[in-house]
Amino acid sequence: EYYSPNLQALQYLLRSRGFFKGTVNGLSGQKTTASIKAFQRAKHLPITGIARQRELQLLVVPLQPGAKGDQVRAAQILARAAYGADGDCPNLGLEMDGYYGAETEEAIRRAQKGLNQESTLLTVNGIMMTRTWCLLMNGRVSQ
Repeated sequence: EYYSPNLQALQYLLRSRGFFKGTVNGLSGQKTTASIKAFQRAKHLPITGIARQRELQLLVVPLQPGAKGDQVRAAQILARAAYGADGDCPNLGLEMDGYYGAETEEAIRRAQKGLNQESTLLTVNGIMMTRTWCLLMNGRVSQ
């Protein structure tokens, strides 16, 4: 087993859709793999147990201020782990409270600016659109 912020975000996303039961801990393992396979089966995707960009695109929804729940927690964990424009981690203090308020919006903006250092040309608007989700998760997550 290993820990990954991407896996923790994935577990929150799967839980928001009813596919992950139990405590979200960001650890790889059989429970996460089984949840991914159940999602793939439900969406008629090849059953690999590995979440890639296609699965991610089907799991995420656009998020903006006022949103609540596990999808927001997933965005918060990704924003917290993201590098800023100066190569630092400016969002380490972001609380994962499941509410998309001003603090989360600003953290997403900082994460988007950080991604733009790599010539991504992402719109810096503080809104979690599919492209922001995919880039923050490097286009895929493993089991």
